[in-house]
Amino acid sequence: MDRMTLNTIITATVPVSMLALGVAFYNDFDAPKPDQSNSVERSEVRQIVRDELSQAGLTGDALDATMEKAIVNFIKSRATEPGNNAAPPKPTAQPQAAENVDIDPIDPSSEPLAGNEDSRYQLIVYSDYECPYCQRFDPTVKTVIEEYGADLAVTMRDYPLPFHGETAMEEAVAAQCAFQLGGNEAFWPYSHGIFDRTNSNGSGLGDGGLVELAVDVGLEKDAFTTCLANDEDIRAGIQEDMASGDAIGVRGTPTSVILDTETGSTAMIRGAQPLSAVTSSLDNLLGSSQ
Repeated sequence: MDRMTLNTIITATVPVSMLALGVAFYNDFDAPKPDQSNSVERSEVRQIVRDELSQAGLTGDALDATMEKAIVNFIKSRATEPGNNAAPPKPTAQPQAAENVDIDPIDPSSEPLAGNEDSRYQLIVYSDYECPYCQRFDPTVKTVIEEYGADLAVTMRDYPLPFHGETAMEEAVAAQCAFQLGGNEAFWPYSHGIFDRTNSNGSGLGDGGLVELAVDVGLEKDAFTTCLANDEDIRAGIQEDMASGDAIGVRGTPTSVILDTETGSTAMIRGAQPLSAVTSSLDNLLGSSQ
């Protein structure tokens, strides 16, 4: 089955939401990528799709359900989840300078901040709590905060992906409730806690998990549940985060931007790059400024 035939079948049988997800992953893995010794072979992706199409009998409803299962299982198989001893992938690319990226600097009055609020350098991470790659990248964010906090300001902006459903949006709302009620001291433990506890890919923390986590980080239960129930303004703020991400070319999560607030220059880091790739970029930036 060639690529044109596969796309024709998917287009004819899969609803729009499933089509966008399936074709995006197929196109991404089908494109050749240099210097990617640990990459997934195109033939492997094709074979996975072929097998699942065959099992579904090429019928519309069965194909829809099986394609969704195949894509989710494939993503999970490539994600480093808690308890998985698989080695993380090698970096696919070093952070590259992004021309003409006009990104708003961190506003400590309206968004969480870790590190040095007065630093000229900022790390802005667009993330989705249900994204397994964001889950993998979160320990890197933690380490950067710990090791570079004296010279760097860090924030996380919400970019819940639509195919992770309402779960990703609810988790983003919950994290912002933690920030509203407890400031940075509550937000960061809560944010890291979601990544630690979620099953990802839309599975979430389970019933009551968001409230339980809020209590665990020291928030008052009734105030937190009230915030969750009155979330219109928070959801509007999340939509603003997403719009700002779209404006600078965010195509997936995690996407991070290093900003020099004095010069306006930026560097973009796409994907769950290893810690070494991120720290290398930061070391070069901080070293050149000194």
